[in-house]
Formats: sequence, structure tokens, C-alpha cells
Amino acid sequence: MNPEDRDLQRRLRELEEQVSQRSGSGTEQTPLNTDWRSSLNELKPRIEKFFGNLPEWYRGLPSLGKVGVVVVGIMVGLSALRTVFSLISLAVSLTILAAIGYIGYKLFFAPESPDK
Repeated sequence: MNPEDRDLQRRLRELEEQVSQRSGSGTEQTPLNTDWRSSLNELKPRIEKFFGNLPEWYRGLPSLGKVGVVVVGIMVGLSALRTVFSLISLAVSLTILAAIGYIGYKLFFAPESPDK
């Protein structure tokens, strides 16, 4: 082992010691070590509470507010539906274009096989 490798290994051990000293005992969780499932489990009750309160919130609105919420909801729903249809249309168009390109390549540019 050459001296450069020993120096690198020594430096690596020093850095590991510094990191372990800064993190204390090493048992505390840092944002990088948090499990996404535990984060989701912490968020789940808040989401359930929010959606559980929506009907009560809606009932508390005046009639004009209820109509406004329904109209905005329909507009958002139709906009989302339009977006989905646009994406489907785009996928179909790209598929057709790729098929035409492949057929054109096979007819005009692909070398003919000697088997024919």
C-alpha cells in the first residue's frame, strides 16, 4: 500500500469521526434518514381531518357560495378532463407518426436483406 492510500484512509477515518461527533450519538434522525412511510403516517391524520371537515365547511357556506363552489368544481373537472384527452390525443398522434416513420424507413432507407 503506497503512502497516498494510507493518507486517504487516515483522512477518511478523520472525516467519519467528525461526522459521528457532530451527529451526537447517531440515533437522532436527520432529514436524509427519515423514512417516507413515517412522514406519510404523520401526514395522514391531517389529510383525513381536512377532508372530514369539507362537508361541514360546504354546509356552512351561503347559497351563492355553494353555487360558486359547484361552478368552480365543474370548471376544474372539465379542465382536467380536457387535459387528459389532450394527452391521449398526443399519444395517439405520436404513435401514428412513429409508425409512419418506421414504415418509411423500412421502405426507403433500410438495406435489403440478401434472403429475398
